[in-house]
Amino acid sequence: MAVPRPLLLVLLGTILLAATFFATRNSETGSEKASKPAAVQAPAPSPQTPKDNALSAQDAVRALVAPGRPIKSGQLSIRFTSRELGGRHERDAATLSGPFSRAPAGNLASFDFRTSLLEDGKRSTRRAASTGDRGFAAAGGRSHELPLRSVRNAKSALAAIGKGGPQAAKLAAPDPAAWMKGLEAEDGGMIGGVATTHVSGKIDSQRLAADVKRLVAGAAQGSSRRPAALPRGFARKLDRALKQARLDAYVGTQDRIFRRIRLTVTGVVPKELLERGETPRWRSVLSISMTGVNQSRTVSAPANASKSPLPRRERRSGEAAFLVSAILADPPAGLAQTSLGFMRLAQLGEANRTPRAVARNIRAHRKVVVFFYQRKGIDDAITADAVAALRPRTHAAVFADSVDHVAAYGQVVQAAGVNRAPSIVVIGKQGRARLIEGYVDSETLAQEVIDTR
Repeated sequence: MAVPRPLLLVLLGTILLAATFFATRNSETGSEKASKPAAVQAPAPSPQTPKDNALSAQDAVRALVAPGRPIKSGQLSIRFTSRELGGRHERDAATLSGPFSRAPAGNLASFDFRTSLLEDGKRSTRRAASTGDRGFAAAGGRSHELPLRSVRNAKSALAAIGKGGPQAAKLAAPDPAAWMKGLEAEDGGMIGGVATTHVSGKIDSQRLAADVKRLVAGAAQGSSRRPAALPRGFARKLDRALKQARLDAYVGTQDRIFRRIRLTVTGVVPKELLERGETPRWRSVLSISMTGVNQSRTVSAPANASKSPLPRRERRSGEAAFLVSAILADPPAGLAQTSLGFMRLAQLGEANRTPRAVARNIRAHRKVVVFFYQRKGIDDAITADAVAALRPRTHAAVFADSVDHVAAYGQVVQAAGVNRAPSIVVIGKQGRARLIEGYVDSETLAQEVIDTR
């Protein structure tokens, strides 16, 4: 099961990033302070408060996303493992570790995160670092200094997430304690010289899915930008994926800052994520720890970093790792807003992948076919079969995309005048486009493509 896939980012990223990683946020935005439920802003004393001055179970869970004190620095360690319970018993693993130190508003945080990914039996390593004004990335070898453009792009992305969309001020932050059932709290002992509360319980996947859907739907209303979107059947797939999910965490009793988090999930992985021959039941474990909280630290630039640019194959992934690290080290907004902004950025990148590939083929003077569809359309489904038949019968580069993404394409495609689905744009080697609207059978379509010059 390949870990970094778009749907997995939505299903796992929404849950794990929102419910755990954002515990390192500095403060709440004004809009979220105004809309946050009273239970999160100032929770009332809980009857489940245990002895020995430990936090209540609900308050300990809330502290995971709203720490009691600002976190300015620390050493973060994250490990994610996933194992197939049947079939070939495949195993994937990913780790991230390193120091971070937050910077004044408007600047990037300083961080030096090293990551390792084990996927399909192959291990790869990466490094992303920042001194606040300079950025660095490496993939398995020597570090390279990123161009200033990459650092500026990261700042712009963080600013865009922080500002939010038209509905950002109306987003009510969810209460993470409501995502749990069977919560229990007890004295967690001393960790790193800090007295902690240990909280444990099961994830209520149905409640979690309902809250996420509500947030996404609320952000989409009145938005002029392309909103974040959840995959079809999200609630059902999430419920099956988290059928057996358990949280164990240790939170500072006085400062309400997490020290350890462990999320164990056993469930059915959506079929979209499975590779050929894999079985659907997997067990995944996410472990997070943070040490040296708010201790003075300086993050230095990697020694002997090369001034030469990253190799072309590594440039895009290196810049993406740098951006994700910057978000992780210093989330730019509150829980709900940052989660939705991150989802939107990831989905925009995925949506722009096909337009970029189409543009490359047009520049190379190749014959290109772009099929624009809408989901659940009857004509779209049968037209898709005709388009798929083109690949073995012609030498054209064939692509398919949602009609909602037409605006992301260049002038050649847009000039064809696509305004409904299904539509097919056939582009000749000289860059002239022809539009075919509605259903077309495979024989007719193949001949149209062959005749296009």
